[in-house]
Amino acid sequence: AMGLNIGTYRGAPTVRHGGSYGGYRAAYAVFPSAGTTIALLCNIASAEPFVLANRIVDVYLGDRLPEDAPEPPAAVPASTATTSPVSDVGFEAGDLLGDYFSAELDARWTIQPGITDGVALRRRNLAPMALSAADAAQLRFTLSDTALALRFERDGSGRVTGFTVDAGEISGIRFEKLR
Repeated sequence: AMGLNIGTYRGAPTVRHGGSYGGYRAAYAVFPSAGTTIALLCNIASAEPFVLANRIVDVYLGDRLPEDAPEPPAAVPASTATTSPVSDVGFEAGDLLGDYFSAELDARWTIQPGITDGVALRRRNLAPMALSAADAAQLRFTLSDTALALRFERDGSGRVTGFTVDAGEISGIRFEKLR
């Protein structure tokens, strides 16, 4: 579906698409089985339109959605059980590896080992894209030939808990590391 995110919310099938530019955020969510579409246009960068869309669904469709359906993945502290050396940047990359979720974009991205070395970003069903270390000490990476930059964040114990994405005028999109 490329630009569309096909998934579920509380057991109901969804088709979603989001967008952002400058300080604006948008979400488009279709719930085909309920015959419902939600479109949100927000004019503040800190808005999380998919979180807001889910709240609207809970109010208007809550009684028509399965009671026992699991919620979207919750962010949890990252495990440091595995490490993988990344020779070209001089740090252990294992704690960067894993799945990350953005509530704002309603998207799951994966950081995985690179094909030959380093780390790569995988989005949906696209091929992995190598990340280049812009500043390995600060856990900042860029996606080659794009304006996309990732800055990983650690908690007080040093575990990677997520990253933020900047892409030119669009900045501060948060991804939480999943279990």
